[in-house]
Amino acid sequence: MKGTRRVQVDSDCEGPLCLNDNAFELCARYIPDGERFFTQVSRYDDYLADVVRREGYEAGSTLKLVAPFLKAFGLTNEAMLAFSRDSVDMVAGAGEMFDHVRSLRLPAFVVSTSYQQFAHAVAERLRLPLDDVYCTPFDLDAVSLSGSEADDLQALVRRIAEAPPIELPEDGGEEISPPARESIVLMEEIFRRRLPAMNAQTVIDSVRLLGAEGKAIAIRSSLERTGYGPADVIYVGDSITDVKAFELVRSGGGLTVSFNGNRYAVDAAEIACAAADAVAGSILIDVFARHGREAALDLASRWPEEMSDQIALLEGLGVSPSIVRRLESLSPRSIHIERVTGESRAAIRARSAEARLLLRGQHIANLG
Repeated sequence: MKGTRRVQVDSDCEGPLCLNDNAFELCARYIPDGERFFTQVSRYDDYLADVVRREGYEAGSTLKLVAPFLKAFGLTNEAMLAFSRDSVDMVAGAGEMFDHVRSLRLPAFVVSTSYQQFAHAVAERLRLPLDDVYCTPFDLDAVSLSGSEADDLQALVRRIAEAPPIELPEDGGEEISPPARESIVLMEEIFRRRLPAMNAQTVIDSVRLLGAEGKAIAIRSSLERTGYGPADVIYVGDSITDVKAFELVRSGGGLTVSFNGNRYAVDAAEIACAAADAVAGSILIDVFARHGREAALDLASRWPEEMSDQIALLEGLGVSPSIVRRLESLSPRSIHIERVTGESRAAIRARSAEARLLLRGQHIANLG
C-alpha cells in the first residue's frame, strides 16, 4: 500500500495474541494438582535458564519437561488438538490487528514456543497460513510408556506438587530460600537422574522445542523467506523465551515490543505496552510501517494519558482511521505505550505485571 515501508511483523502467540498458557492449561486439565505441578516445573526452568544459566539449557524447556507426564495421564494428539481449539481465548483486537496487517500488505509470522496443536488453533482464528507459524511440534502418539512407567511418573507428579514452592529472586540473583533449594534438589534428582534412566526420556527428546534460541532462528528463517533484514522487523513478545528474539531484532535495527510482558520481556524490549486490547500493537505496527523505528520510539516516549490527546497524536501521524475508531471505543486510559528506559523500567515492570495479572490470572501471570 502506498505510504508504507518494507516491514514484516513477527509475534509471539501466548500473551500478545491470546490469553492462554496452553501447556499450563493442559496440565491443569489432565494431571491431578496440575496447576501446582506445572508452576513448579516452570520455576525450575527459570532457575536453570536465568539463575544458574546452565550451559546448553534453553529457556522454555518446561514444554519438554512436562511432556512425559501428560503422556502418563493419557493425553493423545486428538484430545490435545480438540482441547486446544476449544480453549483458545484471543486477546481483544488481535484479529483486527492481523486484518490491518493484511490491509497494509505486510508479511506476518507467529513465532511461538507453544505446542503445534495450539499454535495452529490460534492461527486458524487469525486466518494466518499454517506455513507462517513457527512453533513446537509434539507427536504424543509417536511415543509410548509402559504401564509401570506411567505409574512411576504419576507418583513423581505428586512429589513435585507437594514440594515447597520454588520462589526465585526477582533480578536473577542466587539468594534462594532453603525450602526452594530443597525443591530444586528434588527436580535435579527427577530430571537429571530418574527420567534419563526411563523411557520417559524418549518422550522429552521427541519434543522439538522452539525455545528462546529457536525463536531467533525462526525470525532469521522468516527473513530468508521475505528477503527483508532485521531492521525491517517489528517483534512483539511477552516472556523469557522472547529475549533472544528481542536481542536479534534490536541489534539489527528493528523494533522490539513487550505486550503485557513479564520482567524478562520488559527489560529486553524498547517499547512496553500494558493494555487489554491488541490495538496497542496495531498502533505501533502502523507507525513503524509508515514512518519507521524512530517515529514509533518517539510515539512511545510521548504517549499521552488522555484519549483525546492520543487520538490527536495518531491522526497527526496519519494512522489508519480504523485503528483510531477502535481506540475511541475503549475505556479511557486503558492503553499504555511507553519507551523502556533505565529510569522508567521499574514502573513499567509494575504496570505490565498488573495488566498481565488482570488479563491472564494469577497462575499464568507469574510464569516465566
